[in-house]
Amino acid sequence: MNERNNFILIEELFFKNLNEIAYNYENVIKKIKVLGLKGFVILGGDVIKYDGDTAKYTYDNWYFNPDEYSYDILKYSVQKAIDYIEKYNEIDKDCFYSLCVEKL
Repeated sequence: MNERNNFILIEELFFKNLNEIAYNYENVIKKIKVLGLKGFVILGGDVIKYDGDTAKYTYDNWYFNPDEYSYDILKYSVQKAIDYIEKYNEIDKDCFYSLCVEKL
């Protein structure tokens, strides 16, 4: 992670037509790691395709059910999100990702 003076730069985009904040591959990975360190469970997220003009949901997504784990919920939620996004990025590098999180 690129850290300078305890700050991590994370760029985000707001897609007006979807009313959604989303991150490109590089920034969503940073965001997930920071959220995990701050005690947020990554419950899931959506994949958004942006062609430079219009943003659309791809209807691809992932979710994490914290009730299925009795320990290391943060670790597993972060890893599941990163694994999904890394696999998706291998298929399509031009996507953005929104996140659904919950504070522990």
